[in-house]
Amino acid sequence: MNGKIIGGIVCIVIGVLIGILFINDSSKDSTREELLNSVVFIEDSSQIDEANEGKAIIVTGHPELKQDAVDTQNDIRVKAPYLKRIDEVYKWEHCDKKHRTADEDYCMQWHNAGTEEFQTDAQIGSYIIPYTTLLSLSMPQKSLPLTQEDATRLKMKIDHDGDQQYFATATGLHRAYVRDRDLEGAKRTSYLYKDLSGFDTITVLGIQDKGAIVTNDFLSAHSFDRAMSRDEVIAAYKDEQAQGFLVGMIAMVIFILIGGALVFWGKKIG
Repeated sequence: MNGKIIGGIVCIVIGVLIGILFINDSSKDSTREELLNSVVFIEDSSQIDEANEGKAIIVTGHPELKQDAVDTQNDIRVKAPYLKRIDEVYKWEHCDKKHRTADEDYCMQWHNAGTEEFQTDAQIGSYIIPYTTLLSLSMPQKSLPLTQEDATRLKMKIDHDGDQQYFATATGLHRAYVRDRDLEGAKRTSYLYKDLSGFDTITVLGIQDKGAIVTNDFLSAHSFDRAMSRDEVIAAYKDEQAQGFLVGMIAMVIFILIGGALVFWGKKIG
């Protein structure tokens, strides 16, 4: 069996799995519709009504963070729901074509040594909005500004590579792909974050669970970037669900067609 046939079979299997996933989700439509039709619009978010436990609710208001997102390893914190640490190490590696010389295929380059993410929840009044519920907001990822105070505490230096800042054991290594083996093992760390500074008011739809607005098996929690009425939320949610289903079906058909073509071509040339 040649590679084209194997690749075609893999594409067909992926397409079928995508179809099964979306068809299974559509089987929940009746329960999802019941939850949306009975959704409770919270007029006063300062108090949690326990009578709504397990029901679909809508809360609108200004999102505030419960606490900072914190990298406990380095004690770096930011007033945002998301923080990501990226660790890199300078290693002797095969050069990419851009930095390769006529007589040297290997040079020192930065290599990803691991990443870690840190998340925290937001609140609207007394209601907790988990970070996973905030993901539907378009929060741009930004480079976290670093301070000399933190660099000194971590026994590092501050380095720059374009707009990105780093805590680094050695500086300037991005400016030239040097071949000095003594620099191998140099380390640098950068941070990215997503904040809520661009959102004065948001609207959240989800299931009330002990004061938090979450996803359940039938309804995915969703955040919208503006104040909305009950009817607007329901209409927007249904539209996004329909668009998601359409995209899924298109992806299924594309994978199956590509897979079928690869199998046919593989058999023809085999």
